[in-house]
Amino acid sequence: MVMRLRSLAVNPTLKCWYKCRYCKLGVMEHNIPEGDAMLEFSDFERLFRQTREMVEPSFQVHIAGGEPLLYPRILDVIRAATDNELDVQIVTNGALINKRKARDLRKAGVARVGISIESRDAMPHDRIRDEPGSHQAAIRAIQHLSDEAPEIPIQVLTIINRMNLDFLVDVAEWATEDPRISGVTFGALSQIFAEMMPPRWWEVERPDVLWPRDTEYVHAVIDELIERKRNDLVSIGNPIEELRDYKRYFTDPSNFLTDFTCPAGELGIYIDPLGYAQLCGSMPPVGNIKTSSLEELWLTGEETARRRAEILACKSPCHQLLNCHRCAFQDSSEYDSVTPQRL
Repeated sequence: MVMRLRSLAVNPTLKCWYKCRYCKLGVMEHNIPEGDAMLEFSDFERLFRQTREMVEPSFQVHIAGGEPLLYPRILDVIRAATDNELDVQIVTNGALINKRKARDLRKAGVARVGISIESRDAMPHDRIRDEPGSHQAAIRAIQHLSDEAPEIPIQVLTIINRMNLDFLVDVAEWATEDPRISGVTFGALSQIFAEMMPPRWWEVERPDVLWPRDTEYVHAVIDELIERKRNDLVSIGNPIEELRDYKRYFTDPSNFLTDFTCPAGELGIYIDPLGYAQLCGSMPPVGNIKTSSLEELWLTGEETARRRAEILACKSPCHQLLNCHRCAFQDSSEYDSVTPQRL
């Protein structure tokens, strides 16, 4: 049986001027190995043509970063995907979306915009971003999209951490009540992106390690979100089982999902700004789209087969899978069918 490609995630750039406490991706493009070249537009065109040959129409492509709107030809990249009947979801901090950009995104055919917002109030969000005014910029983006591209659903994306725990229920209520927003999807804090951290990183005492220390309070907040979702009081994109997983994760991340068969090799493929393709963000790439076809990288390549075997054998406490697998499910009812065996 041919393994179905569930997800394609593409990062055209890692550049970002924000200094979010849980992310160091913005500095990575300063450390590109000599001899490596960024993807050209023609690489994206070829990738999306090959994707269309492997999937059904309306297959969802996730474009993120960094801040993807910093990529000089981002609108052309989006059009290259939509011209191949692929649905594009773009994840952004929103700061670069003015009225013209909102119209441009609509004309390019974007199917959904996810805007990273940590709280309804400005203070927690701006502190996490380390950028005064960043919350106001994100709210402006919502208004511009609502005015200029009302047919594009807007999803608020919020990372659960100790600086916004007091505000999560409020975020869910706001994302439900505000007619401009289709809802909120929560992610769980993982180790700082693009930084080598010790194995028990959540115990590190640093201002940028936002691990919540009060486990009972975390449980209470997530239980409140679950109860409101169960009673259709809030529009939360996460399945209830995923929110329950978050409770187990925040209880003891060292034992979270250690006794399971990892499905990462069956979910999708991630393409970085240099063209390297990964099945698992914690393992080496299986190749590069500049020199290999998507079919080879996903189905037939020797390195792909080797990596899938390594993924099946992996028993490390996985924090990558906690959030990265969600984009594989265009229908949240699929969540349980490939979620690792629960403990």
